[in-house]
Amino acid sequence: MEKKLYDLMHWGRIEAVVYAEEDKPYDFLGAHRTEDGTLIQAYFPDAREVSVLYRGKEYPMECADESGFFAVLLEQKTVKTYRYLVKYESGETECEDVYRFAPTLSEAEMEAFSNGIHYEAYKMLGAHPMTVDGTEGVRFAVWAPNAIRVSVVGDFNFWDGRRLPMHRHEKYGIFELFVPDVKPGDIYKYEIKIKGGLSVLKADPYAFAAQKRPDTASVVADASAFAWKDETWQNEKAKGLSKEKPMSIYELHLGSFKKPSEEDGSFYNYRELAVMVAKYVIYDRNKKNVMNKGTVYDGKIEDTIYVKNILYKSPGATYDYKYLIRLNDGRTVNTEVYYEDFVKNDNISSCIVYEYNNHYYFTDFR
Repeated sequence: MEKKLYDLMHWGRIEAVVYAEEDKPYDFLGAHRTEDGTLIQAYFPDAREVSVLYRGKEYPMECADESGFFAVLLEQKTVKTYRYLVKYESGETECEDVYRFAPTLSEAEMEAFSNGIHYEAYKMLGAHPMTVDGTEGVRFAVWAPNAIRVSVVGDFNFWDGRRLPMHRHEKYGIFELFVPDVKPGDIYKYEIKIKGGLSVLKADPYAFAAQKRPDTASVVADASAFAWKDETWQNEKAKGLSKEKPMSIYELHLGSFKKPSEEDGSFYNYRELAVMVAKYVIYDRNKKNVMNKGTVYDGKIEDTIYVKNILYKSPGATYDYKYLIRLNDGRTVNTEVYYEDFVKNDNISSCIVYEYNNHYYFTDFR
């Protein structure tokens, strides 16, 4: 290694990356301007060779640590758009540098969340498909203030927590990372390193989709792709006249409300239940202003705040529960979660919710 490059190495932080304890990778990995040019550092465990591809040229990186830490010093003072060419024993791949994309969470929304007044936290936390600097990917964010390090893991990085450490926003305890090329349908979890050095895998408490048991991973989903078609309902709700009208409340347990005739332990999915529930509430009870309060069925594995139970979903249907709500347009649908069961599951991270009478409610969480 050249002396100029060697002198730029921060060996303590390299060790933190190698031992999976780095919690502010944006400050260290990727491209950073120096007096001598641009220093680019990357960690690819088990890689044989790594090069930077920039403006049609290939710049070989030097191996600073045999576990897979590579670095190169380019003479250009500003290096913006570049890619990596990574060579393994089994072949080679070209990829983006995750850490060349700046954090996207705003100070204002994190401050509101920290003060307990961010009433749409699901838009900030969780996995959100988006385009950053012309590159499609997914932004992951999770609140884990006591974690030593948090990484997002999935099939896209071999479920290796060393590869994609997330960036800690120190003041707020929120970890964030934008990962290019991840797309809806990809499964993921968070690998959290806790005090004592133990690493645990946790599903995303703000995920919009999840695997069916016995699998417990979260699934990336584009929650904005569903068309609600509820303008009339929203306009009426905005008038605030509902408090002046009579209201009937029906609570039903979807798992036992109706079941298929087959005795194989199967359940109707939300799309099938939507029609049955609507007919029951509207026709059988002949009420127009009804609040249908449905309790979730066995939320110990599949349910997080924004993932309704996978038992009621048809294969691959992310929006079945939303369809149930849309078909019951004109009525409010509440979801009641028994949080004491929710937090006992080792596969799901804890999160902030609102409590009333020992139950936790999430109403109209679109």
